[in-house]
Amino acid sequence: MPLPELAGEHQAARFEDMGLVESASLLPERRIACLSPYGIHLLQQRFIWYLTRFLVPTHRLAEATEAVFEEAELEEEWVSRVAERGAARHASVEAFHQWIRSPDQSGSSRQERLADPQHRAGIRRAMRQHLAHS
Repeated sequence: MPLPELAGEHQAARFEDMGLVESASLLPERRIACLSPYGIHLLQQRFIWYLTRFLVPTHRLAEATEAVFEEAELEEEWVSRVAERGAARHASVEAFHQWIRSPDQSGSSRQERLADPQHRAGIRRAMRQHLAHS
């Protein structure tokens, strides 16, 4: 997949060179690029096409990934707020994952409830209240 003018030169993603990336490689200060949600959906669409020759509309990919992007935004906000208090990044990330995966008053984890758009604002509000009181 061509990635024109990435970091000042033409690059390409090779789908056969896939694998896990260590978290340390994903730190903001080490990144050379970060795709927008639409860019991620285009990448997913391209990869699905590569594997299956089926063209998935990007809006369907957006519907399937909304909760994941919401969780990523919540984590970013959590970590930046906690970092302002001097906490270590790794500890902040761990605390966020513990909080988002724990059940709320409904008995379901906040992470599970992000799948329903009706609950996202409430989870964001609960997170901000939690951070304000901790």
